[in-house]
Amino acid sequence: MEKDNIIAIDLAKSVFQVCKVSPRGKIIYNREVSRKRLKELLVKETKSLVAMEACATAHYWARYAERAGHQVKVINARIVKGFQTKQKTDKNDAIAIATAAPLEHIQSIRIHSVEEQAMQSTERARNLALTHVIAQSNQIRGLLLEFGIVIPQGINSLRRNLPMILEDAENDLPDSFRQIVMSLWEHLEVQIEHADAITSSLKGTIESNVSAP
Repeated sequence: MEKDNIIAIDLAKSVFQVCKVSPRGKIIYNREVSRKRLKELLVKETKSLVAMEACATAHYWARYAERAGHQVKVINARIVKGFQTKQKTDKNDAIAIATAAPLEHIQSIRIHSVEEQAMQSTERARNLALTHVIAQSNQIRGLLLEFGIVIPQGINSLRRNLPMILEDAENDLPDSFRQIVMSLWEHLEVQIEHADAITSSLKGTIESNVSAP
């Protein structure tokens, strides 16, 4: 590590700040590069210590740098913040990463494989889908509560009681509002199917990984 250059990358969506530092700590360059140029740079550069903060897209770029033959260190953002000695800018952020990277006591987080990242992303998608289901079901309950109609918690309870509520002509619900509630329920059913599909996919992936040799 001591004989390698350091390439510190301040990650972004399209324009990245890259700071290249010699083994003696001299800044060779600190400039903005495009996404395409960053890929070319990592392929063309000799073996270096490539460092970046642990943030969105870090695992992708870490894997890319590893495939290009570099050693990679992904550093917790809170640790990098401790090395910022000047006003926060992209250039200064890249310098802070470069300063922290060669220190042996600064550990890299574990870099996720493509499969691990896919599972993590699926879990996030499932959590969001379930959040939408809960929010939509609570909205339906809340709207009906304003008319004095109480539905116990739980999707099954909503599914069991709502058809009877919508068909009850004596509960004083305006016809136009009945249609709105029906539309909300139809939308909720789509959300439930979506959440169930993601859950099933995630379960299948976990079972496959467990059974793999």
